[in-house]
Amino acid sequence: MDINEYQEIEKKFEEMLNQKVAELEKTYENMLRKELAAVALNFDSVKVISKMLLSMDINNKPTNKVYEVYKSLCSNLNIPPISNIEFSRFIVRWYNFVIVDKKINGVKYRIFVKVAKAVQDEVKVQDEVQDAVQDEMQ
Repeated sequence: MDINEYQEIEKKFEEMLNQKVAELEKTYENMLRKELAAVALNFDSVKVISKMLLSMDINNKPTNKVYEVYKSLCSNLNIPPISNIEFSRFIVRWYNFVIVDKKINGVKYRIFVKVAKAVQDEVKVQDEVQDAVQDEMQ
């Protein structure tokens, strides 16, 4: 393979990468617009959820019970509540919870469980920072 063929292949590869980056940027922008629109549309509900989570520990609590508290707060404030599914998805996405199925006295419940930050993730970041500092010092 001569240098011209190699340069042609490199050019084509760069075009492919640039096209893929453009596609990903467009997908990301569309997703971001949707997310921001949903938050803006439900801004009052977001404030209620945030205030509720500051004053109430929902860790290991059934999702339906937490949702009932949220609905009650919305009703008291004359704010239309979001659906149960949207509510749970919002909590999971923005407040580091997962939903776990659990049986209590033979009855199945869906429970909010707080996800702790993994220690190994913090250690990995610290190691990377240390490595970068050492590289700079050498």
